[in-house]
Amino acid sequence: METEQLIGTLNNWVSQQLLIQKEEMNDLDETFLTLEDVRYKPQPRDTEDYMEGNTLQLSGEGLILEGQMTASLPYESYDIPLEGLENVMIAEDNLSFDTARGRYRIAFKR
Repeated sequence: METEQLIGTLNNWVSQQLLIQKEEMNDLDETFLTLEDVRYKPQPRDTEDYMEGNTLQLSGEGLILEGQMTASLPYESYDIPLEGLENVMIAEDNLSFDTARGRYRIAFKR
């Protein structure tokens, strides 16, 4: 249910510029992405934890912010592993949620 809500909200934001923030162990990563497509990629976990589980893939051109510098998003997509998805909060122009990897906040500019 929460996954469907995330996908529905993000699909409404296609063609918008997003700011994606991921906080993991007191480290904040920020990425700007012009959202072109949203995909849910179900994948069973393998026995050796080599492959990720279910993933939310946000496609589009983007920039990774690293301090005062920027770098292009290497694969024109931003993948979010959804293992441990919880605390989903959706508002008109932003959403946030927690996963086993960290806390995510996604907002778009009008």
